Amino acid sequence: MTDPTPAEAAAQLLDARYPGIRQTQPGRITERPPLSDVQVSPEHGHGYAEFMWAGSPAGAAHYKVHVNVGEPEPLDPESDALYCRVRSWATVHSPDNLSFGDSGHVAWFRTNIQSQLAFPWVEVVAVEDSTDPRYASAILTAVGRALEAAGLATVAAVATKASGDAAVASEEERVRAGLTRLEWRKELRRRQREAREGGAQ
Repeated sequence: MTDPTPAEAAAQLLDARYPGIRQTQPGRITERPPLSDVQVSPEHGHGYAEFMWAGSPAGAAHYKVHVNVGEPEPLDPESDALYCRVRSWATVHSPDNLSFGDSGHVAWFRTNIQSQLAFPWVEVVAVEDSTDPRYASAILTAVGRALEAAGLATVAAVATKASGDAAVASEEERVRAGLTRLEWRKELRRRQREAREGGAQ
């Protein structure tokens, strides 16, 4: 039994973490080849590819992962070898139109029928030779890191929104109470002190 190639090992790891992930672009992909058989099209730079992942067993959100492969360049100052920058990022299409609150005067709003949320991009470096299994491995690794970045960004966004919601609620309560911000801070400290004393009893 032979050891898996770098591409096969990367594909196994990616599929284990993101079950059902598949390559969907370039357009010449008509069947579902092995995930390790990475294909890129010569557009958007040196190469482009897309992958799709359902995101959950229920398939509530479908993540599209975009991959751009840059032109070969000498990235290692100690070597004449050429490498390619591989930049990857995930997007998710909202099943519903995004709904916003009042935000000022406009003539009218235009509906975005394909609401797309983009996540932070990641970048890795690949060998120049696209026939080298390490080239495909680098692309698959970039895909996995893009989905990982999407997960981290989602967690951070949820935490930030919760903190922001709490701040807005606190400010609304201060205004209703008719207190200055200094008076409100003192009131909050008083509540926290009473809560600690009550918990200690």
